[in-house]
Amino acid sequence: KDRFIVDTVVTIAGHVDSSVGNIDFVGDVMIKGGIFEGYRVKGKRVTVKENVTNATIEASQAIDIKSGAVYSQLKCDGDIVMSFAENCNIYCKGQLRSKSLVNCNAQSEGEIIVQGGKGVIVGGECISYQNITANQVGSDSYTKTVINLGNTAVLLKSHHELTDNFKILTENYKKLKGLYEKLNQLRQVQELTVPQEQARKQAFLFIMNERNTLAEMSAKIDENERILAKSRQLQLIVKSKCFPGVSLKLYNSTYDNNIESPGVVFYLDSDNEIKFRAGGR
Repeated sequence: KDRFIVDTVVTIAGHVDSSVGNIDFVGDVMIKGGIFEGYRVKGKRVTVKENVTNATIEASQAIDIKSGAVYSQLKCDGDIVMSFAENCNIYCKGQLRSKSLVNCNAQSEGEIIVQGGKGVIVGGECISYQNITANQVGSDSYTKTVINLGNTAVLLKSHHELTDNFKILTENYKKLKGLYEKLNQLRQVQELTVPQEQARKQAFLFIMNERNTLAEMSAKIDENERILAKSRQLQLIVKSKCFPGVSLKLYNSTYDNNIESPGVVFYLDSDNEIKFRAGGR
């Protein structure tokens, strides 16, 4: 009747399967069934009522899976909440919450919280730029489970390289600035030779070009140091039990757990060594 309506939510009454196909929508996507193998869903906020099986979900704000995900790819610029995940690749810029993570490669720029139900992290690798909290980490079969807090190994290497390059560039900058000033002073009392004038101009160009570079490098070094300082404060909080087979990476240290530890908190001490204390609860 000479009007049109734009829905901000796409609602799928059943499953995302061959009858629906892939979904790529700028708004929210509500799926009252599950997502079948091989299908992809992309939206702002993606909500799935049933299981996600060997599928891909991308969201710009949030992913909420009421049941769980198996052999799937999940990527979100905000938070991810689900009941369980098995053999999944997960990345989110916000917080990751699940009742269990089994053989998953999960990376979160926010906290990873695995509680409710069994609250178990078993197998795979969990990387968090903030704390990780779980009821249980590892299993009684001593499954290899990697916990990486801060993910600073690559950052430390690049930070050291950046710092070394900054020192070299700063020394060259000071030398050429001193040469430029000296030639300018000489220029006030006598005419410079052709090589001297060329050296003065080259020094000037270097100073002008590298001044901004030094400022950018200095800002990046400060940012890296803030991130590294924060990463030293991170903790793995295990509420119930941590099993042998768990490998913890924190800052530039690695700790391989070889005992069953009930209610434990892993942290970095002043000597950059990973220690643990009772008190997970």
